[in-house]
Amino acid sequence: MKRQDNYDQVYVVSGIQPSRKGAGKFISHFIDILTKENVNVKLFYLKTPENKIVKTIKRLGLIKPIKELYYYFKRKDRSLADISDSTIVLFHPQSLGLKNTKTMIENNDKIFYYVLDNFFFCKKSYNYINKENNACLRCIKNIDESLKNDCKPFPNYYSHQEYIRFIEYITLKKEKITFLTQNKNQTLLLKKMFGNNVSTIQLGMNTGEIEENKDNDVNINFVYDFLYHNTLSYAKGLSYFISLCNSLPEYKFVIPYSKHDVESLVGKLGLSNLSFIPCTWNNGLLELINKTRITIVPSLWSAPVEGALLKSLYYSNAVAILRSNFSFADEIPADICIKLSDDFETNKSMLIDSIKNNTSLHDKSSRWVVDYAVSSDNELIKFAKKHLRFYK
Repeated sequence: MKRQDNYDQVYVVSGIQPSRKGAGKFISHFIDILTKENVNVKLFYLKTPENKIVKTIKRLGLIKPIKELYYYFKRKDRSLADISDSTIVLFHPQSLGLKNTKTMIENNDKIFYYVLDNFFFCKKSYNYINKENNACLRCIKNIDESLKNDCKPFPNYYSHQEYIRFIEYITLKKEKITFLTQNKNQTLLLKKMFGNNVSTIQLGMNTGEIEENKDNDVNINFVYDFLYHNTLSYAKGLSYFISLCNSLPEYKFVIPYSKHDVESLVGKLGLSNLSFIPCTWNNGLLELINKTRITIVPSLWSAPVEGALLKSLYYSNAVAILRSNFSFADEIPADICIKLSDDFETNKSMLIDSIKNNTSLHDKSSRWVVDYAVSSDNELIKFAKKHLRFYK
């Protein structure tokens, strides 16, 4: 076998730091797979600050200006300009910097853009408008629609013109880019945005957290009826979950965040059947899942593969999801979860029936997640062997 340094150089260039949570966890797993496949990979990323100082800044309400200043200087790293004539895998351009992303595309031979969210057609990344019950797709036909709804770029600020110029640039260079997608519906969205001739490879998304042989039997001594499992966001369905709680006072609901954090987003709450237990996956959330009959992952945007959903399906007694246009949730088999409809009253009845019938979907859903994780890793390995291991 030829030595690794005979392979083309591959740069993973990310606006998100590889880490132990969220998208950062996936990037870590992605690099691990490439390394095991002897890909000659080098990593460049912008560090995501997460410490006590950041938490203090958030509490003081200063996070927005300081965050903008932080990324302004971090994006000026001169080492990015030295990357040229190489194979590039790009993650999260909105944090990496739109100018840096253009530079990578302009200066290098092969560009793979892994699509983490919907920034390619939605400046908010999560294509959802507050108080609507489904995903927003207006900007696929006309990006200026975002101005009518006062949509703000997330998680980093860009002017509307900067954003439009970036999308125009991606459209202009699309023949040079191969989009790495998470699921079928995300691929369809890309084709809607950039045309049917856009180049895509569906890889899935496995963060490496699913342990096939781990004992994950559910606890039958339930304390709560419904658990919210997602980040705190309207797009992720927080207000929908609270509406269910308000309309089902005889059932016990729980949110794994502090009451202060929840109320800072949705306003004051006085629901006697709603508990707040701030915790993360590593310090109590798994135990909370085991104490709950139904875990609800109610994303309202065109969400691709969410780690919260996969872990819920793997560990929960039963999982309820909301259908949303072009989401990964629409691709999940109906027999491994409770698929809620567009009608609120119908959904209430479905959830009540599931509680009364002691519905358990754990065995089916956990097996499906294992198969999905293995399949995703296999697709990533095939991609690495075919596209990232060319001899010089």
